[in-house]
Amino acid sequence: MEMYSSDDIMLSLESKGPSSRRYKVSARRPTRKPWTKSPAFISAVVFASLAVGGIVVGVLVATGVINTAGFLPSTDDDLHGIESTPEPSQKQTTQGAGQQPTTPVTSRQPITPQTSQFPATPERTQRPTTHGTNQQPTTLATTPSTLHVQATTRSISTVGPDSTTVTALPTTSQPTTTTQVGTTAPLSTEGNIIIVGSLNTACDACTCDNHVLDGHVTDTRNAPLDAAEIYLAEKPWEVASTTNSTGRFTLTGACSQGVLLLVKRSGYFEEYANSTQLDSETSSVAVKMRVMEPPIIDENPVGKVRLVGQDVTFCCRAHGTPMPSSYEWFKDDRVLDDDVYQYNETLTLYNLQVNDTGTYKCRANSEAGAKYSTGALLTVYDNGTPMCNSTPTTKLIDLPDDCVQLDTNTTKYDIGACSRQKCAGDLGEDDKACLDTRKFCCVSVASETHTVQCSDYSLDVSVTTSCGCWECVQLTQKVSGRAFGIKNGTEIPLDQGEVIMDGQIQGYTSQTGEFELNVPHTVDHVTITFKDFYKKLVTTTKVLHVKEGIEPYYTVRMQVRPPTSPLNASETSTINLGTLPGQPPLAEVDIPPNSFFTESGDPYTGIVQASVGFIDPRNPDDFDAIQSDLTTVDEEGTQQALRTFGMFSMDFEDDVGNPVVMGGKMAMHIDPEQVNINPFDVDENGNLNTKLWSLNPSSGEWELVGNLRVGTARRGKRSQTFFIGEFEYRGYSINCDKRETTDRRCWVKVRVYDDENAAKNPTASGQRTGAQATVLTIETPAYTGSWWGSSRGLSRYQTLTVDTNGVCIETFCEPTGTEFNASVHVSHGSNHYKVLHIDDHPNVLKWPDNLINSIEHRNNQRTVVFDAFKPTTDNGPLYKYEDQSLCNEAPIGDNHIAVYNAEYEPYIFPPYEFNEDQYNQPIDELSWYNREDGQKKVCFIKVRVHFTNQNSKVEIRTKSEGGGVYSPNSGKVYGFREDRTQTDSGNSRYGFTCVEFKCPGPIMTSPGNGRPSRPVLVAGDPQSDNIKLAVVAKNLNCRYTGIDTQLSSVVSPWSEGNKVEFTVPLGNSFGQNFGIYSSQGEKKDGYDSTYNHCKTGHVSGTQDTMEDWAIEFRCYI
Repeated sequence: MEMYSSDDIMLSLESKGPSSRRYKVSARRPTRKPWTKSPAFISAVVFASLAVGGIVVGVLVATGVINTAGFLPSTDDDLHGIESTPEPSQKQTTQGAGQQPTTPVTSRQPITPQTSQFPATPERTQRPTTHGTNQQPTTLATTPSTLHVQATTRSISTVGPDSTTVTALPTTSQPTTTTQVGTTAPLSTEGNIIIVGSLNTACDACTCDNHVLDGHVTDTRNAPLDAAEIYLAEKPWEVASTTNSTGRFTLTGACSQGVLLLVKRSGYFEEYANSTQLDSETSSVAVKMRVMEPPIIDENPVGKVRLVGQDVTFCCRAHGTPMPSSYEWFKDDRVLDDDVYQYNETLTLYNLQVNDTGTYKCRANSEAGAKYSTGALLTVYDNGTPMCNSTPTTKLIDLPDDCVQLDTNTTKYDIGACSRQKCAGDLGEDDKACLDTRKFCCVSVASETHTVQCSDYSLDVSVTTSCGCWECVQLTQKVSGRAFGIKNGTEIPLDQGEVIMDGQIQGYTSQTGEFELNVPHTVDHVTITFKDFYKKLVTTTKVLHVKEGIEPYYTVRMQVRPPTSPLNASETSTINLGTLPGQPPLAEVDIPPNSFFTESGDPYTGIVQASVGFIDPRNPDDFDAIQSDLTTVDEEGTQQALRTFGMFSMDFEDDVGNPVVMGGKMAMHIDPEQVNINPFDVDENGNLNTKLWSLNPSSGEWELVGNLRVGTARRGKRSQTFFIGEFEYRGYSINCDKRETTDRRCWVKVRVYDDENAAKNPTASGQRTGAQATVLTIETPAYTGSWWGSSRGLSRYQTLTVDTNGVCIETFCEPTGTEFNASVHVSHGSNHYKVLHIDDHPNVLKWPDNLINSIEHRNNQRTVVFDAFKPTTDNGPLYKYEDQSLCNEAPIGDNHIAVYNAEYEPYIFPPYEFNEDQYNQPIDELSWYNREDGQKKVCFIKVRVHFTNQNSKVEIRTKSEGGGVYSPNSGKVYGFREDRTQTDSGNSRYGFTCVEFKCPGPIMTSPGNGRPSRPVLVAGDPQSDNIKLAVVAKNLNCRYTGIDTQLSSVVSPWSEGNKVEFTVPLGNSFGQNFGIYSSQGEKKDGYDSTYNHCKTGHVSGTQDTMEDWAIEFRCYI
């Protein structure tokens, strides 16, 4: 396969099948396009077609077959800007030649479940012919005396003979009737011919004396748009009128029976609209204009692995306003020749060879801009080449603490692991699907059982002995988390908040702010807007990144909605922007008088209640509530980083809470003494390179809406210098940002480990995934003290999910290290990880001296701060922007910021993780759970502890063994669970905990890979087992003191010191009155519901209480 370049090449064709192609470089010679694409050939065809067409038309006119004049749009969907215009959030399908624009039926009804699916992907279309989305209607000059049409509710005016105006409507095969000149036919009546008006003096358009057309142009929020240019569709070169500040215009002489208009405005999509007749001399039109929106990638190409000779297809799909008109494909950043590869939104490569290995991506192009997809790695293996390392890597697990191994003198045990990296298998005829229908991975293909000796028992441990390429499960990709705000140190959860993607409600948060969404494998991030029905929190848009095989949990911080302030809609209003106590505002925003409108677009003249949320770059308390992820897309479609100087959002309501729409332009005055903007950093037009940007909530990216300049203005009683700008408010957050150059952008390598020891002795098996790593970039005091600004300020904020090889997060940097500080913090839910001290890093002597000398540990080692020097080496922990691949693929021995878990975590043996990979592991007779479907059963026991001292804690462990009903498992250990007590909310000398144990029930097995479990049969009968349960308080100063009365009636406890044992029988569901809790549910559903019920006790109980316990201990600690 060869890429398009300026070099001369000769292409040879190899056939793999009747419809397949294969191009390879054979020799060098001048490149030629096919002769059918030569200009001479195309010109000849065009002129010949016109000539033949003219002859045919002449004959048909002469014989009376043709009696129509004008070329009209063929369907209602050819007209835009009226009620049937799709909302901006609706995704239209790219059309092929001759197809009519199609608007898919989309529902805006909310999805009731809190866990919902990502919006369905529209059906893929055929390759489009590049006509662009906004084609103009074509007018053909003909001279018939009448025009037979099918009347509809839309019309177009053309010129007929005898100086009359013919108001024509789209033709169909329906019967027609004739209306004489001077009569008025209602537009809703079918089958009329309408002939009115006269030619103007220029003889190029029709006019109707004393007729008046009143029009109104708004955006999709119904905010009026001024300076919109109005054209008659038949004269798109001549402005007929312009809208005023209220979005209104008047056209005199426009025939009331209906005219087709074209509306244009800078930054908005051109719209067509047809006027509606009001009476014999007046008509009206309402036009909604859509903001031009660059392409947004809906479907990225997905990485694949193939063998030599196989085929592969990559797919790419985008939407925008207008829809993308073309797609380009690239290999390793070099464009592929469309003449060779014949691609559209899909790229298919046939008869693959090893040199086809590379990274492929697409670019969607439209009149509004362009956007690159993410890259998809194609790896092609020669037949017979090993794709997997057959030797398992080290994977250490923690045995119970009384299982110390003699050879290592530790409780660590190596069970081996395979990489699970993708490999190639036989896909049959499905090798050209956008997503492979079957997935192949490097997984365990051989294992054996080892018996491990412990203090007074033994454990059977399964150990992987060999890895190979085998079919594996396509894991579900999802994102979950919790949304909340913080006020005076107290969390405010987003209760039943809307979870919105691309304008569509996908579901609602729980009362505690929890959310979960499944997303397709063709995206690497989702842009979600969280909206509070109760108006306690500011509507917030976040970009959440996802990775296959990793289930990230995000904590979404939302800004608490500020109190409203009254504004008089008829007067100029000034809003101060600043949240730093004791400091002047950073900026002021002026709203001109008469800028507010009702939701229907009518002027609003009353009192407006305004709530303005400002992210102050000087105030660290605001940083976590930042909107989106500070990126924009340049003209070429490449994502760029923005350096922020503050952002704000606004909500306007009337006195009873109804939304009020703000339209028109706003002015902004920024105080140079409060922000570190360089007044000499200007563009070619003299404007500052720091601009004003508006958030696109569909893409999560920022779009340019205004410039800033240095100027003098009178504010209050004095004049002073400001950074002054104007912008058009579109209803979304506004950001004051500068686009940073790539030479001032760097990457920070961060890895997360299980514990401190693992961080000090890094191995792949000791790493964790799924945590959220955040890097804050802040201007340093030394920089701001010598600059025109005077305060520290936030410059960049980025959060990414930690992968199996750590994560590379962006920061700003420069050679001296005096301009930026980088601050690294890692968390997973409410667990905030510790940063390994710089002195404990194993390779610290290899770190750059300037970096080592600048490091500070803060917040009890939960945060590390250092000067962001642009690196001169390529081994971390900082990497230059162009070395991103080196950062991503860095070996674990290279320098990095090491972070580890320092919090207590419940103990589980054998190891079990609630994720898709675990759910598809084989189930055997000793598995903790006997199935992974909706009938998966979970059991908990509640333990109460009476302490001598207040707020004491102790670990409680359960051991589940075969109870003897199923004899092969008698005395064998199913597993251990352990958790720590928490203090009772009503008495600080008591604590409690809920600990899981193995549920008694059927013995089942399954081969894994999502296949259902089947019961083990002996002599044709399904087998079950009871459970011998031991409960231990892990402190020798504890004593077993009692058991629940009802539970003691069905079990016979045996106790010794800090331990109690009894057998849990089959066939008893127990319940809260016994202190034993159970329920069913797939994945983690049953676990969560059972655990929460256990913590609460009875249904009406209070969370975190010791109600309804089963076992009690007394601990003298």
